[in-house]
Amino acid sequence: MSLDLYMRETPCETCGHQREDLNINYTYNVSHMWYKIYPDDDGMVNIEGMTGEEAYKKLIHARQYMEEHKEEMIVLEPPNGWGSYNGFLEFINKCIDACLENPKLVWEAWR
Repeated sequence: MSLDLYMRETPCETCGHQREDLNINYTYNVSHMWYKIYPDDDGMVNIEGMTGEEAYKKLIHARQYMEEHKEEMIVLEPPNGWGSYNGFLEFINKCIDACLENPKLVWEAWR
């Protein structure tokens, strides 16, 4: 199972142009890592409905936690090999970059 996070830009009111959605995907097998950081969240990388600006703060905290607790997080890597600490950190960094580039766009998710 995977998690798809994406930001959708509304079409231009004048010409109707809309760039392609920004889509970032990673395996749900690393969900234990996210829940270690945010145990009360009801979904992995629960930023759905947040703007890039709002989600940025949550994602920065997640990255910082992961970096400061690397050994604890590595223990949570899925035994089936689908997903890793490094891969999940890269996913979080891509989401952070998307927030910086698109602070007003809203995150949506496909679970």
